[in-house]
Amino acid sequence: MNKLGVAVSAVALVTGATFVQAQTTFEQMVDLFEAGAAAEGVEITFSDRIVGGDGSVEYRDFSLTDPDEGFTLVTDWIKGTPNADDPNTVTFTVAESISISGNSEGEPFDLNITSDDLMISTNAMLAQMNDITDINAAFSADSISFEGGDPTSLVMRDLMVSLENLDFAVLVSMLDMTVDGSLTMGKSVMDYDLSMDGQEQIVNQTVDSMEMTFTFDIPQGEEDLISFMDGTKNGELIFKSGASVFDSSIAQDGMQFQYSGTAGAGEGVFSMVGGLLTYAVSGGAVDLTVVPGEGIPMPPVDVSLTEMVLRVLVPFNSADEAEQAVVKLLLTDLEVGEGLWSMIDPGQTIPRDPANLDIDLDAMVQIDAMAAMMTGMDNPFETAKVDVVNVNKILLAIGGALIEADGAIEVDNSGPFPLPNGAIDVVVEGLQGLSEKLVALGLVDQMQAGMMMGMIMAFSTPDGSDRFTSEITFDETGIFANGQPLQ
Repeated sequence: MNKLGVAVSAVALVTGATFVQAQTTFEQMVDLFEAGAAAEGVEITFSDRIVGGDGSVEYRDFSLTDPDEGFTLVTDWIKGTPNADDPNTVTFTVAESISISGNSEGEPFDLNITSDDLMISTNAMLAQMNDITDINAAFSADSISFEGGDPTSLVMRDLMVSLENLDFAVLVSMLDMTVDGSLTMGKSVMDYDLSMDGQEQIVNQTVDSMEMTFTFDIPQGEEDLISFMDGTKNGELIFKSGASVFDSSIAQDGMQFQYSGTAGAGEGVFSMVGGLLTYAVSGGAVDLTVVPGEGIPMPPVDVSLTEMVLRVLVPFNSADEAEQAVVKLLLTDLEVGEGLWSMIDPGQTIPRDPANLDIDLDAMVQIDAMAAMMTGMDNPFETAKVDVVNVNKILLAIGGALIEADGAIEVDNSGPFPLPNGAIDVVVEGLQGLSEKLVALGLVDQMQAGMMMGMIMAFSTPDGSDRFTSEITFDETGIFANGQPLQ
């Protein structure tokens, strides 16, 4: 359908003298559209075309067919109405049902779109002819669904997507070269059966709600992408998602897996503002069951998680002054069902306590991303410096064992090489008991386990039964564990 746009533009150039004294109206634009379609062999039919006193144009029993593309769109009526305050902005309304049929890569398809109070508003159709620099578009519907598929199809056998309370808006400023937009949506249901690149997917998923806002500067080429790192261009995406339920399967190369479960509400931010990269996502409880298909020697696997948090901050534009970098990863109450445990520990010798991981690090860094891109990374000390590293918390609890660490390190960058100075306290508990159980189960070699525990005992201090503590120190003479050199 892109050729329609070319045809409309060509007709507009030929007939432009007709409208030279005034801006192009929506009715004139529709005339250009019909003429351009006819010039390209696209067939547009209707039983009636009604032009209203408000400048609106309505088609009854509307049909558009592109024989070359094998595409047909049919609906009972479609209407475009210019905004009374801004005639360049047109609001389209349409009948409750739209039917689309055609061929995609040799595969026939049929798609039925059913909606309630669907409205599309935009000034994009008249933007080029009326010299509009701020292009807007909005899409809203109380409900909209897409249904299609053919059980005999090699690609899309079934499709049903249902969205409620949909509201989308976007503003593109060609003068400022920016994009701003938002999306809100109530309950969404996605149900499809398709094959793509040798993989068959059957998906059924329901999400309670979704919200999204985005704003970014438009890059004018691949080279301009560097501007996001030096802070001259910015972008931000913020989203929230409600709780979800899913039941799906994937099959490829004779192997099949079915997975089902629930996920709690989540949210996230991805941004590059002032040269600061922010990637932050978090989610609520997750319960997942994976069932392998026939021929796969694995039992069903159950996995659950109470909370997940991932946060990364990287100040790429901090060459002149140190700024904070952050790495945060939190996995709370990770549990694996007995199906998988039974394969490695049928006697339940390893405690089934939920696993927890908490990594909380921050640092004051200076990064000259532009210099790194211009000169490469031959000498990383010239493009990135670390002044302070704070190990706020490192915690790993799994299988009855616990590892904890915290501390801080300052870095002297005055010499040819950075010199760290500081200390990190480490606690190891229950690791000897866990290693013995892993050896007994044949999962870890006896010699490897013995060497590991020997190293821990050599550079730590016993502090009770199967508990060891150690202070890792850094100074200008080297790295030490409880006073013993590690280098």
